[in-house]
Formats: sequence, structure tokens, C-alpha cells
Amino acid sequence: VIEVAVGLGQLVRKKLVAAPDFTPLHVPECNIDVFRHLPESLKDASETQRRDFELGLRRRVIESGEFSLVSTKIDGVGALRTTLIHPKTTGEQLDQLLVSLRRHGRHLLDEATQDADAFPLYGGQIDAPAHTAATRVRRRPPARLS
Repeated sequence: VIEVAVGLGQLVRKKLVAAPDFTPLHVPECNIDVFRHLPESLKDASETQRRDFELGLRRRVIESGEFSLVSTKIDGVGALRTTLIHPKTTGEQLDQLLVSLRRHGRHLLDEATQDADAFPLYGGQIDAPAHTAATRVRRRPPARLS
């Protein structure tokens, strides 16, 4: 089981490395991967804007019930973290995770371009404590990777 979990961590890293809009932030030694999703439109964004995007993206994915992600910081900038445990997790399910992150990221950025207050990237403000609490709300349980 441990070897399978470590292999899943390595598989996620390979998928992240192959995707131009994802950046793996370490070489996993086990089943945990830390990464960022960085769409082209955010390449020149500030650290604060990227952090806010990652937090908003995580919240949306969790609220969708599709996957569960943890937020963390690397060098003071927000990042996403996965912990893969179920030994029957497939590469296809990991691909679905990346598709889900891209889809929710596009929606988040689309809304931001329409309403400057919807997302700090375009001038709005997020009250950090309320935003942090909102990221913990789960409307539906996350999908099981099995």
C-alpha cells in the first residue's frame, strides 16, 4: 500500500510537469504533492493575486464536491496540496483533478473580469479571516478517488 501511495505521488508530479499551466513545487517523497495552477493570464500577477487565486480556486473545487484539496504556503505564496491515499486511484482520476482545477480557475477568472469586486486580482478586496473560513465550508462531501 505504501509503494502504491508513493507511486501515486510520483504520477501526479509527472502530470504536473507535463502541464504548462501547473507548477509542481517539490519532488514528492511520499503521497503528497504541492503545486500551483498558474493560467497564462496570471503569469505576471503579484504574489498576492496568485495567492488569492489559489485560495479561491481551492474553495470552488471543494464546494463543487469534486475533489478535496488543502492549501499551504511555499515561500509565503499560496499553493495547493494533494494527499493520495486510496490505492485504487487511477491516472484518469488524476487527469480529472487537473481538468477540474482548470475549469474552476477559468470560471473564477471570467467572473473577475466581469466584476472587479468578485476577486482581488482586478481590484476587489477579500477579508482574509472570512475568506479563510469560507474555504473550510463543504456543501457536499468530496468525491472519493477509488
